Amino acid sequence: MSPDWKPPAAISRFKLVRTITQSRGKRDHWENTQENLFCLNALSDYARQYETSEPQLQIAVDFAGQQIGTAQLTSLVDPPVAVTRPLSAADAGRQAKIELSKQGEGRFYYAARLAYALADEQAQRVNSGIEIRREYAVERAGKFVLLQKPHDHPPWRVGTGRFVCLGSHRAALCGGGRPGSGRAGAGQ
Repeated sequence: MSPDWKPPAAISRFKLVRTITQSRGKRDHWENTQENLFCLNALSDYARQYETSEPQLQIAVDFAGQQIGTAQLTSLVDPPVAVTRPLSAADAGRQAKIELSKQGEGRFYYAARLAYALADEQAQRVNSGIEIRREYAVERAGKFVLLQKPHDHPPWRVGTGRFVCLGSHRAALCGGGRPGSGRAGAGQ
C-alpha cells in the first residue's frame, strides 16, 4: 500500500484490515504465498501508520449492566485477552448488550462470539425435514454386527486388524410433508 493511496470513501482502512485478518480464519497463514506477501505488507503498512505508540489501556467488559471482566493493555505485542461468561437457563431468548469501556490512550480490537453445545442429557434428535444417522458395524464370526448403544457407545474398542463398516442413512421430507404425513422420501 503506497502512502498516497486512499481507500474509496465508503471503505475505511480499519474495515480493510479487519477483512484481511478475518480472511485468515484460525490459520497462521493465508491461502498461498502471494496472499501471505500482500496481506503481511498491508498489515505492516497499517501498523507503521496507526500503531506507533504503546497502548496504556484499562478495558472493562459489561454484560447486561454487570461487569464480567477486565483487561489491561500496555504493549503492542500483548497477548489476546479472552473474557468469557457461561450461559444459563435464564439466558434463553434474552436480549442483552455487551459494553466495552476503556480508560487511557491507545487502540484495542475486539470480537464478540456466542457459542453453545447442548449437554448430552439435553441433546435429542429433532426431525426438521432431514435426518442423518451413522452406524458402525464390526466383523465378528464372519458377520458384521451393528455396534449398539448404550453399552457399545463411543469410544468403541475394536481389535487391531478387524474390519469395520460405516453406514450413513438419510431421510428427507419431500413436498412440504411432515413426519407421519405419508409424504416423505428416503434415500441412502
